[in-house]
Amino acid sequence: MPPDRPGLEERRFRSLVQHASDIIMIVGAEGSIRYVSPSVQRVLGHQAQALEGRAFADLLHPEDQEWAVPFLAGPAQSCRQLPPVAWRLRRVDGSWLHGETVGSNLLDDPAVAGLVLATRDVSERKTLEERLAHHAFHDGLTGLANRQQFQERVQAALLDPRRRASGLAVLFLDLDDFKTVNDSLGHSAGDELLIHVAHRLKSCLRAHDLPARIGGDEFAVLLDGVGSQEEVEAVAVRIVSVLDEPHTVQGSEVLARASIGIAVPEVDEHDVDALLRNADTSMYTVKRAGKASYTFFERTMHERVMQQLQLDAELRHAVDRNEFVVRYQPIMQLESETIVGAEALLRWQHPTRGLLGPGEFIDRVEENGLIVPIGRWVLEQACRQLRHWDAGHERIGMSVNISARQLQSETFLTDVRRGADAAGIDPRRLTLEITETALMQDTDATMDLLGQLKLLGVRLALDDFGTGYSSLSYLRRFPVDVVKIDRVFVEDVGGGSEESALPDAIIALCQAFRIETVAEGIELRRQLDHLQAVGCHAGQGFYFSRPLDAEAFERLLSKRSWSSDLGNVPMKSTPRRGAGM
Repeated sequence: MPPDRPGLEERRFRSLVQHASDIIMIVGAEGSIRYVSPSVQRVLGHQAQALEGRAFADLLHPEDQEWAVPFLAGPAQSCRQLPPVAWRLRRVDGSWLHGETVGSNLLDDPAVAGLVLATRDVSERKTLEERLAHHAFHDGLTGLANRQQFQERVQAALLDPRRRASGLAVLFLDLDDFKTVNDSLGHSAGDELLIHVAHRLKSCLRAHDLPARIGGDEFAVLLDGVGSQEEVEAVAVRIVSVLDEPHTVQGSEVLARASIGIAVPEVDEHDVDALLRNADTSMYTVKRAGKASYTFFERTMHERVMQQLQLDAELRHAVDRNEFVVRYQPIMQLESETIVGAEALLRWQHPTRGLLGPGEFIDRVEENGLIVPIGRWVLEQACRQLRHWDAGHERIGMSVNISARQLQSETFLTDVRRGADAAGIDPRRLTLEITETALMQDTDATMDLLGQLKLLGVRLALDDFGTGYSSLSYLRRFPVDVVKIDRVFVEDVGGGSEESALPDAIIALCQAFRIETVAEGIELRRQLDHLQAVGCHAGQGFYFSRPLDAEAFERLLSKRSWSSDLGNVPMKSTPRRGAGM
């Protein structure tokens, strides 16, 4: 007798349904559950019998009910195969399962009379997708929005008339001197500091404002619904104030102050890149003005930036085309009024503007990093020139200005050693002039470097003494051989005024510490007479000679005296930060 095929197939179907990992439901036209497979207990925790007769909508997340109920009552009943849908189903413990459902419309089949829905648990996949999406739009270190999300959110805000009307602003933050933390405490400490900054930044903002880490030590903020410049300014003030407090990182107190640039979109502004660029431009304006503050973008800033970019390009060409030259100003022993040394001074032979002093370009080479290769070149030139002058002349010393950026260079000690060795000069004839400001940066590393320079035999001069963070402790702490008295203190020397008291005191103090003194900017005979009387060791200035090219300086050496043909000519003060300025 042949087997009962319909009975066998029915049993097989029931077995498959009962043991399926997916939840299989039959939902009637009115939305009630007519059947649910036993797997619902394993997947959702509900008893199958307890669900039958209940509204399917009771299992749906409230947000999904808004669209799913109309869908099942309308479009789902007008097609044979339901399109795949994703919704959240309530577990018995109140949590939510992410389900992916496919279905068939069997309402016209008397044996079924409903929508057959097969739902698969895709929670793990959904979690992974959300995690990947989070990583795609968030910074992995701080958890803040990343550059991509920030740009998209700003773009959306710019395109929304209502948000534009409520007021928008973008803040661009860059931590001041963050590199010092990485260099001194290590990158793990730097990362910890960035996390602290992110927390403090969020504490200054409202829930609907968007903070982001753009990259490195750069952060940005989108302020939404700020109706006035005063509101934006109040946020900037809070951020500056909060970040002004020290952070404790790996047991050390460190500072993470920030320079903040602010850009507010103009009426017709829809270019997110331009808006961010404006905020970035204003931030760099703060950097140049002294850091740890904020400013709003102005059109003139863009013009200055374009000028700086042009200057940067010209400076790079100047390096490639050998347009830089060195001039030498004699350093005189005041008692005998004879030449005992030369200071190497950098100049730029510009192809169209002529010979330029450091005031025209030195700030830019400091900022763009060209000061390091240019400073190395000045040092090499000065050493070679000193060797050349040795033939037929009494041996003199050479002074070269060194910037803070050069001191921080990993190759600086090697550059000094190679410069002296290549020229064949005794390093003891070389004096490196360093400003007080440069000594203040990363003092432990600076002390170590100065100690190695002293072992090499190089002499060290404290330049522009009295104009920076003057401290008498420098004279005891740092291995200084020479103190250079800035020209601003020399101007009134010998004039009978009280202004002479300070340079006199500096000279007396240095004598007590057995440190030589060099007075800068000597222009008048009365200044020279007074400095000689109080025991200043050496000096330089227009009274003796303006800076000369190598040949003219050699002729001056041949006379074994000084040239006073320009005496009493006022000397314009220029910045002195390194690379032989």
